[in-house]
Order: sequence, then structure tokens, then C-alpha cells
Amino acid sequence: MKKIKCPECQNLVDENLKECSCCGYTFDGTEELDCCNAEQESVDEAVETEKNIEATNNCCEVSEEAIESISGIIDSAEEKTSEVSDQIDKNIQYLEPEKKKSGMSKRVLCEIIGGVALGISLICAVNFNNKFHSFENKYKDTSKELRNLNRQYNITKKENETLSASNLELNARIHELENGASKQLVDIKNAYDAGEWQKVIDLAAQLHVNYNGSSEDAEAQQLALASQDQLNQIAAQKAAEEAQGYETGISYDQLARTPGDFEGKKVKFYGKVIQVIEGDGTVQIRLAVDDNYDTVLFGEYPSSVVASRILEDDYITVYGTSVGTISYQSTLGGTITIPGVLIEKIEQ
Repeated sequence: MKKIKCPECQNLVDENLKECSCCGYTFDGTEELDCCNAEQESVDEAVETEKNIEATNNCCEVSEEAIESISGIIDSAEEKTSEVSDQIDKNIQYLEPEKKKSGMSKRVLCEIIGGVALGISLICAVNFNNKFHSFENKYKDTSKELRNLNRQYNITKKENETLSASNLELNARIHELENGASKQLVDIKNAYDAGEWQKVIDLAAQLHVNYNGSSEDAEAQQLALASQDQLNQIAAQKAAEEAQGYETGISYDQLARTPGDFEGKKVKFYGKVIQVIEGDGTVQIRLAVDDNYDTVLFGEYPSSVVASRILEDDYITVYGTSVGTISYQSTLGGTITIPGVLIEKIEQ
């Protein structure tokens, strides 16, 4: 219902009343309407308070936790403002009958209730301010702790890089001890003592590439030169033997007494075939050298070596390479050991 203002006492009364209940003034219908009421004033106060809180919130940078708390405070303020507004309506309804008795104007009542609403809003604002500063302090403490953690991380990272560099250096030293010049020189000496001349030369060349000018390199090159001399001698001896052919002059007695000294050497013998054993692609014979049954030679050759078969009692000349001695069982059960030759050519 609309209200009109009394020209005498400024009291707000219903527009359908003809007389002011406070001062007795008689209304003639020309009095101005008052569109304001206590409820609207209270709501305006609450809106203004909310705007102040929002402005404060926009001016400060806080953490997400603080923003959530501020939103809760604003919601609480809105709830309290709504409660105050409801209470105002109840109080107005309750105090309306009493107004005539006490003579208290409705404007004064609204001002009192509006002041209470403003006080509640101020309390909410103070509470918000306290919580804001509390979260701001927590944010500063967290930022300080984060900076300390970053500083400690950088220190630890630098220490780790130093340890990694030291580890690489130690691995390089270990590799040097296991595969360095000293270790390679030991391998070269072992190969030299074993008569592995080509291996000595190869290892010395590798050491020279990795440790050129070192004392180990100088010693290794000396051993490489000596090994090359040995290879040259072997090559010369082999060439001489090939030029000599099978005419080496090695006797049966030499093969029988020291077969190891002549193993791999070319030999030539003449005699009588006393036994022939033919196999699959190979033939084995026993040959009485110079027709002497006390100097029997064991020989083996591929079937393709001869155009016609070799038979017992044939006299032949064999050319081949000594393979040391051959042992076999006699018919009486004893072991017989005689010189063996790998036959490469036969003259029938």
C-alpha cells in the first residue's frame, strides 16, 4: 500500500487515512506520495556493501582458496541482509498497532533497523578484511617456501652435474686402465711370446694410432719390426721349399725318429705296395720303402690322383706331405706306429 507524508510531523501514513495518527493533521489529498520504505533502504545498504566488497576483491590478488572464502562471506552477507529485510517486515507489522500508542514515526523505526543492517554489513566487511589478510600472509609464506625449494633444487641440480662430470672422468680412467697403452702393450708381448707375429703387428698398429709417441708405442713398434722379420723368414723358407719341391732329401729314418720336426714338409719315397684299402673316394696303402719290410710307410690319397688303380706288389713313387705318425692295431692286437704321408702325386 502506498504511503503519504504528513506535512506537519513528516510521518508516513497509509494514503486512505484522512487524519495523521501522530499530530492529528487532516489530509486534503494534495500531500505528496513517498515511494521509499525501510525495506528498500535496507536492500540499498546491502547492495552498496556488496559493491564495496567486490571492489576490495578486485583490487587484491589472492589465492584461489582466499577467493572461495570471500565468495562464502558475500553469500553470508546476502543471507543476513535477506534475514534483516524479512525481520523489518515483521517488525513493521508488529509495531504498526503500537505506533499509535508510542507516537514513534515509521521513518525513525526504519532508520533504526537500517542502521542495524548497516552494522551487520560492516561486521561482515571487517570479517572479510581479517580473512583476506590471513590468506595474504599464508600466500606470502607459501611463496617464500616455494622460493626456498627452488633454490635448494638449483643447488642439488648443480651438485648432480658435478657428480656426473666426476663419474665420466672416473669411467675414462677405468677404461684407460683396462684398455690403455699399458694393457695393449701387455697383449702385444703375450702375442710375441706365442709366436703370433701377425697379431703383434696388428696390435702395435692400433696402439700407435691411440697413443702415438708414448713409451709403450715405441716398445710396441720394436716388437712389430721383429715380428715382421720373423714373417719374412717364414715366407722366404716357404718359397725355398716350394722351389725345391719334393726333393727335400728327408729320409724315412728322420720321419720315424723325429716326426714332429718334419710335419708339413714335402717328401718323396719309392717302394713296393704291400696293402691296399679302398674307400669312398679315398685310398689307403702301406708302402715298403725301398722294398724293405722294416721301413713301412702309411699313405693316403684321393682316387682321382691316379688314372688306374694301385694294386698290391706294385712298385710306385709317391710325392706328398708328412703328417707325423699314424698308429693302428695289428692282427695280433698290438699297436703299430709308422710315418704317415698325405700323397699328392703318384708315379706308377
